[in-house]
Amino acid sequence: MMRSLLDERRYWMSEDKESASKKGGGGQKKEGEGLGQQKRRVFFVALMIITILLLLQIRPGWAVGNLHLGQMEIHPGFMLRETYYKMVDVDYPERGADLVSAYSPGLRAEWPIRRHTIKADWLWDFVHYREHSDWDYDGWRLSTTGNFLFGQGGRQLALDLGHVQNKIDEPAELTEGRRMRTENRYSSKLGLNCNDNLRLDFSYSLATYRYSDSAQSLDNRNEDHYETSVNMRIKPKTTIFILGQYYQTDYRDSRRYTDDSSTWILGPGIRWEATARLSGQIRFGFSRKKYQEGEEINMTVATVNLTHRLSERTRFEFGLEKGDREYSWLKMDKSGKLVEDFNKYTLHQARISLDHQLTYKFRALSGFTYEFDKYRNTVNRYGRPQDPRRDSIYAWRIGLRYQPQEWLAADLRFENRHRQSSGGEAGSDYDNQIFSFSLGLLL
Repeated sequence: MMRSLLDERRYWMSEDKESASKKGGGGQKKEGEGLGQQKRRVFFVALMIITILLLLQIRPGWAVGNLHLGQMEIHPGFMLRETYYKMVDVDYPERGADLVSAYSPGLRAEWPIRRHTIKADWLWDFVHYREHSDWDYDGWRLSTTGNFLFGQGGRQLALDLGHVQNKIDEPAELTEGRRMRTENRYSSKLGLNCNDNLRLDFSYSLATYRYSDSAQSLDNRNEDHYETSVNMRIKPKTTIFILGQYYQTDYRDSRRYTDDSSTWILGPGIRWEATARLSGQIRFGFSRKKYQEGEEINMTVATVNLTHRLSERTRFEFGLEKGDREYSWLKMDKSGKLVEDFNKYTLHQARISLDHQLTYKFRALSGFTYEFDKYRNTVNRYGRPQDPRRDSIYAWRIGLRYQPQEWLAADLRFENRHRQSSGGEAGSDYDNQIFSFSLGLLL
C-alpha cells in the first residue's frame, strides 16, 4: 500500500517539467537564496530525514489500519517531495534551475463487505516554486472504487465501478491570471469467468475535461473509451487473448469540431509465466484513427513487457511500445488571437530497468529509456512550414528507496533527460536534470 502511494507520485514533476519547457522564464526571480544554497538545502533535508529514519525505533504496536469505524479501515497519509531541476535550453536560457517543494496530505478508506470492497482515496497537492513563485499551484484528487464479486466455483462475475475527480488551480501558460482545471473520470468493468479457462471482460470509461478560463475552454472535451477482451488459458500459466478498443474524443467548442476523432484498435496478445522468474506480455494490433476533418491514420501498434527475476533480490524489466500520440498547445494566430493547435506523432519507445534489494530495508533502482517520436505536422506552432519533425529522447535514472515499515518509505532519485529534435522548433532541444527526495507515510 505504501509502495503504491510513492509510485503514484514518483514522477511528480513530469507535468511541471513539460509546462516549464513551454512557458519559458515568465516567473519573477526572488532575491536571497541562490541555486547553490538550494542544492545544499535539498541534500541537507534528505540527509537529515534519512538519518532520523535510521535512528527511529518503530514501536511494534504501530501497524497499518489501526483506525477503524466498524469494519471500515481509515489510513491517513502524507507525502513530502523536494525536487531540484536544471534545464539547459539554448533557445530559452532564462529557464535555468529551480527548487520545487510539494506537500500532499491524503486519506484512504477501505470498507470490506463480505466478498466485496469499497475504497475511497483523497489526496491534496500543494506545489511551490522557489524561483518562479507565479507557477505555484494546488489541486486535489478524489477517487472512489467499488469491487463486487458474485458466484462460486469456476463461474464468477466481477464488477468494478470507479470515479476519479481532479481539481487543479494552476497558472495559464500564455494568458495572464490563473485557470481552474476540473477532470472527472467514470469507469466500469465487468468480468465473467465462463469456466476455469475462459474469461470475458467488458469495460467503459468516460473522462471529461473542463477549464474555467475562456481562452483555455477551447480544450474542453469528453473522451469515451470502450474495451472488450476474450481471454483463453491454453496452459496452466499461459493465456492468449484478443483485445478490442474504441476511443472517441469530442471537443465541446464548435471551433474545434474538426479535431473530434474516433479510434479503433484490434489485435491478439499473449501473457505467460514461463518459469517462476520469467513472465511477460506481448500484444500486437492494428489501429485506425479518423478525424472529423477527414484525415485518417492507419498503423500497427505493439507493446512488449518482460520481467525476469535474476535472483531473489534482483529484478530486470524490459519493454517496447509503438503507438499513436497527440498533444495540443495554444498559439497566436495572425490576428493575435489565442487558438488551439494539434501536434500528432508516432511514438517508438524502448525501456529497461534494474532493481536490486540491497538489504531488507534498502532497494536500489535504475533505468534507461530511449524514445523516437516521428511527427506528422508540416507546420510549426507559429504556422510556418517546416520539415517533418523527429525527436530523439534519452533518459536514465538511478535511485535508492528506504522502507523500514510497510507504511513508511523514503526515496532518493536522480534523473537526466535529453531531447534532440531535427525540426528546429524553438524549445524542442533541451537537457533536463532532476534530483528529488520524497518521504511518504500511510498509516
